[in-house]
Amino acid sequence: MDPDVFPNSIEYWGPPGMVYFLNVQFRWMPMQGDTNLTLALEQPGASGDAGRFADRIELQNIQARFPLPDLTGQFTYGRKWGYVRAAGALRRLNWDDTLDDAFDLSGSATGWGVNLSSNVNIGAEEQKGGCAIADLPALLAEARGAELPVVGLMCVPPAGIEAAPFFALLDKLAADHGLPGRSMGMSDDFETAIMLGATHVRVGSALFGARE
Repeated sequence: MDPDVFPNSIEYWGPPGMVYFLNVQFRWMPMQGDTNLTLALEQPGASGDAGRFADRIELQNIQARFPLPDLTGQFTYGRKWGYVRAAGALRRLNWDDTLDDAFDLSGSATGWGVNLSSNVNIGAEEQKGGCAIADLPALLAEARGAELPVVGLMCVPPAGIEAAPFFALLDKLAADHGLPGRSMGMSDDFETAIMLGATHVRVGSALFGARE
């Protein structure tokens, strides 16, 4: 999970499609610094909100089993302009038919997933990471060439100046590149961000008060 692109949310499990669950794990970090690599073997299984399907039993006498630990990893490529981060998970899931009858419903499956994240430094601020505007087309081309799903762009405008032009620029960049997601706007300017196309806003301070 990339905390730099994780929007504040009142949803307990976070926004759909983002991993926000830390399990017991054995972690190896062979590369550290701006460019870093992390690999881990994690306790298999997880937790989730089943919603209206919580009490639904699809198949009786079927018991899930995780024979192997989950394999997870992330690689961050860091440079002066910011970073690009790729992360993924691989797991093995078995299910056993415990009913002794003529039908054996036991089976297994391999699950996996990857995500790619970065930031767009629309204010060209040296103290902030993120992808420079000029480098955005090349970054998206590489991600799509590797069949990595890119679902949107995120920005935090420079402090102390009007944010609307930066929100409008991010909205245009997302539209030009066919990206539906626009993560922009915080407690002080989220209304402006929404008017200019934001799909995700950060409003923790507006909901819970300023940090002490």
